[in-house]
This record gives sequence, structure tokens and C-alpha cells, in this order.
Amino acid sequence: AFNRNVAWDDLTVWQLAGDLLPNATTEQRLATGFLRNHPINGEGGRIAEENRVDYVMDMTETTGTVWLALTFNCCRCHDHKYDALTQEEYYKLSAFFNQTPVNGSGRDPRTPPVLAVATGERKAREAALEKEIAAHRKDLANLHEELIPRQAAWEKSRRDEQSDHGWSILSVNSARAEKQKLDILPDGSILGSGENPKNDVYNLSTETKLKSIASIRLEAIRHKSMTNGYLSRSDSGNFVLTDFRIRVQPLGEDGIHPKFKSAIATYEQGEHKITRTYDGKSDTGWAVYENNQISRDHEAIFHLDRPVEIPEHAS
Repeated sequence: AFNRNVAWDDLTVWQLAGDLLPNATTEQRLATGFLRNHPINGEGGRIAEENRVDYVMDMTETTGTVWLALTFNCCRCHDHKYDALTQEEYYKLSAFFNQTPVNGSGRDPRTPPVLAVATGERKAREAALEKEIAAHRKDLANLHEELIPRQAAWEKSRRDEQSDHGWSILSVNSARAEKQKLDILPDGSILGSGENPKNDVYNLSTETKLKSIASIRLEAIRHKSMTNGYLSRSDSGNFVLTDFRIRVQPLGEDGIHPKFKSAIATYEQGEHKITRTYDGKSDTGWAVYENNQISRDHEAIFHLDRPVEIPEHAS
């Protein structure tokens, strides 16, 4: 301010009330830091309001000393003995500062409120970086649009490849749930709608031309009707699969329940392991909520303890 020859009356306003000016600039707000250069007190048990009043007195006496060049602090307790200053005038000036919430307490010298101010060179650098970041974000958005069909094509190729190496997609004949509606979509996936219960039981019936089954793959697929387009209609878009069973039902005979020996999944949320889906407990299960995993599709593969023969016309 001195180097720029800022007018004394302007500088006075800035230092005493720069933050109260309409549309105050960073420079004007920063000038009020002059009255923030007062002691802080980290003493344990210190009364916050007492500390705040002491802080107000410091600002009052600093203002009187600097702008009046007088021992203004004498008037804190009585009228000045030598200068034409009264105790009442002291407290009239202190009333101006008595609105501050800052109490000057604590051991950290960076007592709030704190104003971070960058140099001119740093501001220019930040502006250049923001422009560069905006350009990169635009490039990423364009790349994402390009990747969507490429990702879909890659996933299809992987499914086709796996199908050629022993995987066969089961054709679901019927799908029902105890509390909601299940629809079989054209791609063979199952979509829940209608009621949105906290828990439910799904029963799917299918037939296959396979002679035996050694493993079963279960896919959790995102859909636009789910929460935020994620994996379920829960508040988070996450799911918890508590129990997974299969039954082989030969025509006219009692069904058998093959057991699983192991399972793997694309992701497991903490203790919500895929193996918890066949541990016989209703309070455990598989989930994928962490690390934004709900924004992608997931798979789990269950391996039977031994291959199961599939009789003709079995379901």
C-alpha cells in the first residue's frame, strides 16, 4: 500500500473494516489481518468469552495507539489523566470491535477465520492449470463415449469366448419372487420391478441340453431402472445375496441339491464374501458396495463339489 501510495484514509478503512466493504477485494479483506496480530492463549480451562473480550480490548488499544499515537489503554480503567480521552470513549470504540466471534484461544496460530491468498504468479499458474484440466476433462468425456461401444463389444467377445470353452447360457422358463415382480428380458436376464422389499426370495426354473454341470456363473447386471443405474433398487444401489442354491429336478422324481465346494467373484465387499452365500446363515452374504464397484457389472462362479449329471427333461 505504501509503495502504491494508497490514500491514508482508504488504508485506514481497509485495515479496520476492509471485510465490511461492498464487494470487498481480496486485498481489502487481507488488510484486516492487521488487527488479527494479537496474542492467542492456549491455557487449559480458559473461559472463551473472557478470552474474546481480551481480544477486543487488544484491537481497541492497538487502534488507539497506532492512529492516535496515545496511551489509549489507560482509559480501559479510568479517564485519561493527561490526554482528553474518557473511559466512555474507550468503550465506544471497543463496541465497534465487540462483534467479533474470534476469541484468540487455542494453540494453533492459524485461528479461524483464515484467508488463503496466492501471489500473482501463482494465480496465473492456477488459471493455466484450470484451463488445462478443463481441456483434459473434455477429452475424457469424449473418450468415455467412444469406450462404451468398445467395452460392450469386448465383453461380448469374452462371453462368446467363454461360451466356446464350456459355458452355456441357461434359458429361464419361469421367474418368480415372493414379494415383487420378476420379468425375463430378451437377453435372458431377470429384472425385478413393482414392490421394492428390503429382502426377497427369487425362484428361477430353467432347462438345459447339457449332460452335466460342474460350475454355475451368476451375473449381477446394471439397469437404468435401478438406483442411479446401479445394481439394485436399494438406497445405495448395492445388493446383498445371502443365499444361493440350485436344485436338479428330474421329471417325476424328487430333486437333489448339489453342494458347492468353492466360489469366486469379481469383487467382494469387506467381509461380504461370495462363499457366505452357501454357509447356511441368513445374516451373511455377498455384496460389492466399496470403491464405487456398484457402478459396474459383476460375476460370481460357483464350483460344485462334484459334477452333477443332468437327466433328460430335468429342470
